[in-house]
Amino acid sequence: MLNKDRVKLWRETNKEASKAWRRDWLSKNKERVRKTQAEYRTSHKTELSIKGKPYRQSRLTEIHSCQKRHSRYVKSAALYFYSGGTMECALCGDDVFQHLCLDHISGGGRKHRMADAGTRGKAVYSWVKRHNYPALFRILCWNCNFKTANIPGNSDAAKRRLRRKMDVMAHYSHGTSFCAKCGEKDIHVLSIDHINGCGCQHRAVLNLKGGDQFYRWLQNAGYPSGYRVLCLNCNCPKFELDRKSPRPACTDDRR
Repeated sequence: MLNKDRVKLWRETNKEASKAWRRDWLSKNKERVRKTQAEYRTSHKTELSIKGKPYRQSRLTEIHSCQKRHSRYVKSAALYFYSGGTMECALCGDDVFQHLCLDHISGGGRKHRMADAGTRGKAVYSWVKRHNYPALFRILCWNCNFKTANIPGNSDAAKRRLRRKMDVMAHYSHGTSFCAKCGEKDIHVLSIDHINGCGCQHRAVLNLKGGDQFYRWLQNAGYPSGYRVLCLNCNCPKFELDRKSPRPACTDDRR
């Protein structure tokens, strides 16, 4: 009898002992297992993607739900750590979970995300967890984060962009620029909200990048209906739903 057959026979006749031995071996060789698995996934990336596609397609709702729970868990852990357990904005005390985010204390957040941590919020929260929560961040709400980071330019182009934004905000808030929910009046944290949602897809269809291009499109389109003014805090929960929920692609007439 070959050794492989003997091992197979022993496993079949000693299932509990075999399971215990396997658990013990895996616990002692975690790094080796991770390295082997990573090498296998890298060398069989296309094959694994094709093989797993039917499974993913049949369980899209379940997968999205698990991803959302994991993202919320990672974000909650980071917010709890950097706020000292208070889960509040360090400047204004806002404690709404959807309003809170990480702020680079010394600035340079965009450069850091592009170079190392990733461009999306989830990637940044995962990055700080992997690096044992470095002392680079604090917790701010979206409004306070943007106010501290936003330094209006003095160039003619910057002044034109600001005037264009003020005109759009004034139109959709009927003369006085303010958030339709909380009444925030700081022009730098006000934004245009798609009342019926689907804003990300709509801007993608129009191939618009950045707020100024969207404000220009609104002016050229004659200020179409279906929009309102919200501050970043009030717009953020809708933005998360709009980005993660499956929705049909927008067209120009869906405003």
